Amino acid sequence: MITNNKHKVQAKISKSKLNKLYDSLLVEEAKPSQNCSIINTIKDEIIAIETKEKIGTLIRSRECFYKEDIKNIKIFKIAEEKRGTKKEIKSLFDKNNQATCDKNSIIQIILDFYSELYTSDGFNDQEVDEYLGKIELNELKDEDWSALNQFISKEECLNNIKDFENNKSPGIDGLGKEFYLKFWNIIGDEVVEIVNNIYLKGELTETMKMGIITLNYKNKGDKKDLKQWRPISLLCFDYKLITKTLAKRLSKVINKLVDIKQTGAGEEKNIFDNIVSISDIFDHMNLNDIKCFLINFRPRKAFDKIKHEFLIKVLKKMNLPVEFIRWIKILYKDITSKTQVNGQLTEEILITRSVRQGCPLSMNLYALAIETLASSIRKNKKIKGINIPNLKDPIKLFQHADDCTTITTDIKD
Repeated sequence: MITNNKHKVQAKISKSKLNKLYDSLLVEEAKPSQNCSIINTIKDEIIAIETKEKIGTLIRSRECFYKEDIKNIKIFKIAEEKRGTKKEIKSLFDKNNQATCDKNSIIQIILDFYSELYTSDGFNDQEVDEYLGKIELNELKDEDWSALNQFISKEECLNNIKDFENNKSPGIDGLGKEFYLKFWNIIGDEVVEIVNNIYLKGELTETMKMGIITLNYKNKGDKKDLKQWRPISLLCFDYKLITKTLAKRLSKVINKLVDIKQTGAGEEKNIFDNIVSISDIFDHMNLNDIKCFLINFRPRKAFDKIKHEFLIKVLKKMNLPVEFIRWIKILYKDITSKTQVNGQLTEEILITRSVRQGCPLSMNLYALAIETLASSIRKNKKIKGINIPNLKDPIKLFQHADDCTTITTDIKD
């Protein structure tokens, strides 16, 4: 285990320096003949350190703020402390459903849980090929490939850097959007060269492979149950720059591959489209005295259980270009993660399944993978769906990412 004390160490250094400055200020102000130049210099240093600390508090609070809010720092300090408390894991159930408060035991429980979750339990090529052979999936036309198979350009990278939100937690290298944006004129050419060399060589850099998993309580269920904590991967910005670029490219064509009622991925889609449609279906049912079932379900740990081999086969069946598929293989080759637990990092684990939550490309990749399930439901004759005037096919399914709502009018089945 590695202790992740960077922020704590920096805070201690700042506090120590601040205390010394205040002591020096008292000494200087107590002198019979005061040196105004020295006093003002000390005051400027104090203001600089305190301002830096306040800005850190504003950022870590994750609240929206303006420059003027630095004067009302107490409110944001409370928000920061609440976030810290929310992330703290004080007790967990082990495999025998026994609660433990021991720090080392908690870390081991988390390490074992995610090692098992992110390790593929085997892959049967023949079974998957037979399954995919039975379902119908939309295929990308060759003329659409140009949106996906080009080298990544400097202009494309810069535009995508600007699209990222500010003040987001960085990956293991500690570099975020602000660094890349500020020094782009200096490092831009080298970054683009590295990115395209990764494609040519077929392997990520070591820091790109590594993710730091942070756990966020879902605000439901027992906090001692690890399943009630959502894992978010903190990934290095250069890795996210690649996946952001691929995600934006894929977004231009993904509506040709997934159903319009999958609102989690694709341009010009919104979850409210599905909400309004379901509401209209209720009205139609009431007006025409139609009885049907609406069944809402969400596959457990859906994003975390996508096998990389399965995803690649789906992409091939959908006729995505080999250049894009090569990128996906690179992004999931020999990737690892450490989980951050109460300020400590667990041992490294190898990720052989999952699309990382925290990666800009994950939602699109998940939507493509889960389209296999959606197609199976739409073609299932036992699920009757509901017929709507002027629509050719009955409506059977609405999706938003991993949230699924099926509709059937055959109560018996």
